[in-house]
Amino acid sequence: MRIVYAGLLFLFLQSSFAHAAQQEYLECNDCVTSGYETKVTQWGTQNIEPFESGQQFQVTVIDLTNTRAKSFMVSKQAMNSPSKPTRYIVSISETAVPLAVNNGLSSLKASLQVLKSNAAATTIPTNVIKNAWEFTNCAYCKNVTQQYLRNTLNSSLTSAVTSVSELAQAFDLVNTNILNRYRVNFENGGYVLIELTMNSNPHEVLIHIVEVVDKDLNTVPLDKSKLEDLSVRVTELSHADTINSFISKFQLHISRRTGVVRIRPCADCDEKPDDDE
Repeated sequence: MRIVYAGLLFLFLQSSFAHAAQQEYLECNDCVTSGYETKVTQWGTQNIEPFESGQQFQVTVIDLTNTRAKSFMVSKQAMNSPSKPTRYIVSISETAVPLAVNNGLSSLKASLQVLKSNAAATTIPTNVIKNAWEFTNCAYCKNVTQQYLRNTLNSSLTSAVTSVSELAQAFDLVNTNILNRYRVNFENGGYVLIELTMNSNPHEVLIHIVEVVDKDLNTVPLDKSKLEDLSVRVTELSHADTINSFISKFQLHISRRTGVVRIRPCADCDEKPDDDE
């Protein structure tokens, strides 16, 4: 009896494994809704062989950018016709996302939320950057800002990139570049918009300066050639003085008044082009 029971159990397990869906993982960063279905259908067309017709594959598409995933059961069915060659049609139906994928994405989402909160709570002090207008024609401003943010946000940056790396290793993801934008305020007003790129291979976070904005919501040109004839908004006379203190070295200035003013050339700026600040 035990022999018969063992034989039946073996056949049952063999049958279960034979019908168990093979797991496959795809990536589609910043995927549109229809992109998941398209990816899965393309995979089924290209990867399921004719001799595998009727077999079920579970294909999960992971979108790291939006920290979400969708999973589908995929099969290829033979369509026979007496007068035509056999055709194969891919069928897909959505199913539950594997728990391991959901757990990994939840961890990533949590670490990104912590990073966002920490970035929002961070202020760049005046001993790092005096004023947003310091960025114009500045060789060091980007670098000292990046260094300050990397040091200040080190723990949350490390946590986020570790979450990305763990997902990449677990599900064999290749394209793990995740772009996230954050606003970080300057101590004396204005902010810098940064873009973080998180890579799992190599294990790193890149910080890019996207835009610099002053206290009156003027986008500060990083190149001095874009200053002349630029209209800027000034709400306080002291801010006009601050702007002039930075642009006078380029023989430019604005009128000392509030409202919208234009950057013009000046013949006798207080600071000459080769003067130090």
